[in-house]
Amino acid sequence: MITLEKFQEHLVLYCKGHYYASDVDFVEGLKRIWAIRCGYDYKNEPSAVGTYIANELYKIITICLPYSLPHIQELLHRSLGNRLGSSFKPDNLEPIDIILWEYKNIIAQLQVKKEQPDGKYETLIKLPKPKKQLFNRIVRGNGKYGDYKLVTD
Repeated sequence: MITLEKFQEHLVLYCKGHYYASDVDFVEGLKRIWAIRCGYDYKNEPSAVGTYIANELYKIITICLPYSLPHIQELLHRSLGNRLGSSFKPDNLEPIDIILWEYKNIIAQLQVKKEQPDGKYETLIKLPKPKKQLFNRIVRGNGKYGDYKLVTD
């Protein structure tokens, strides 16, 4: 069974759609979640925040899919090379946002459980019970000082 850090576990849940706000796009919500991790106001986010988030998502991918990295790089290169957009990816994304979007798609498809012949399920990636109320508030832009402690408890 793969075990991630608590914050990484919640990033996986976010990528899988457990937390959302219908009026907030994925990348913006991700930046708001990252702001509570780092303890700053998301409205004043540093310009390099996307790079740090991409690095964290990549760590999750390397832990969960270590043998798929060459294929993942091909997907990423194809996505960066095709700036025309598609029905799956929002138009006019910055390059770092394209990377975040593609990493989200990879993480969203992670298999978390596997059915055994006896009908029981084996946990492949340990994830916590979703904290929907907390994360939906954060994604909406109402994160508070101290939320990071609530996330990692």
